[in-house]
Amino acid sequence: MAGWTRRGILAGGGAAAMTFGLRASAADDVALRSLGRGIRFGAAIDPEDLKDPAMRRLFQRHCSSLTPRNALKWTGTEKQPGVIQFDDADKIADFAREIGAGLYGHTLVWYRVPAWVDAITSADELRAAMNRHIDATVGHFAGRAYAWDVVNEVMDYDAAQWRPSAFYRLLGKDHVREAFERAHRADPKAILVINETHLEKAGANYDARRAMMLDLLRELRGAGVPVHAIGLQAHFRPGFDQLDAPALTAFLREVGKLGMGAYITEMDGSCRFAHRLPPTATQGDIYGQVFADMVRTVAATGTLRGVTTWGLREKFSKAEARQGHGCRARALLYDEDLTPLPALDALAGALRETGSSRSKR
Repeated sequence: MAGWTRRGILAGGGAAAMTFGLRASAADDVALRSLGRGIRFGAAIDPEDLKDPAMRRLFQRHCSSLTPRNALKWTGTEKQPGVIQFDDADKIADFAREIGAGLYGHTLVWYRVPAWVDAITSADELRAAMNRHIDATVGHFAGRAYAWDVVNEVMDYDAAQWRPSAFYRLLGKDHVREAFERAHRADPKAILVINETHLEKAGANYDARRAMMLDLLRELRGAGVPVHAIGLQAHFRPGFDQLDAPALTAFLREVGKLGMGAYITEMDGSCRFAHRLPPTATQGDIYGQVFADMVRTVAATGTLRGVTTWGLREKFSKAEARQGHGCRARALLYDEDLTPLPALDALAGALRETGSSRSKR
């Protein structure tokens, strides 16, 4: 795949292009939750964040939505069959209510499952376990979680094919329909999302992924399955992959025709390939450019419902790369010392423009 270039960034974003000299000069004044006019801004959150007063203030300032990063995953709520605990998730839900934010549930059906689930060999047994898990989790947070990633990453990471998860091996692709219908019964008011990687990237393999996802969505919606939105994870790897704004626009136009919305669900930037970037461009500016272009592209299709970054600061983010090339963690909006990064201003600008355009409709 072609490397990342400044020209490629600008071409991928079209009219959304911004200069690389952007600094976080207005960061002290911005509150992202106030800018989107109906588009929620949120971030992934961990229980550790709640122990830090400075982080609590940042989440309160910026977020109208909170996504538990791990606290609602099956591996965290039911490590042993029948022993269910929502302690960490309840703490996050309580904090969301305290700051006037919605809870975005992540995630119900994912290929990473507790060992006891992965050991199941009977389709009926797996279906029963999946249904109990959805009933317990969605039921517990009914009225508190406004949306759920019902099915997460059903496609292989970089390919247009089904991931060979326990669900696909034993239940086939019909497990997607079953999961959405079960979640809808557990909370008929919740927005139900199918969340996937690399639907926004440039490349023939990603074109094929978009086509495969559209086929699945058309099949589900045509059968009356309550899938309400597509989740675009937006984990970018500058220096390796890049946004394909025209292809994403065309994809989301088709999603919109199905009566569905779109959420940007896990946006961040890996620094693993940053050593390939032009030496004249600072990493912070490039990540800001990528985030802003992503928001503008989705917003221009009229499908955007929410934007979530995979955390607010790098301290509690998952390190993805080796030390070296100045690479320590996924790029977000604040560094480890809570100093605002250029991405904060860039994202604020994109949300502000989106809110302004919505107010004129």
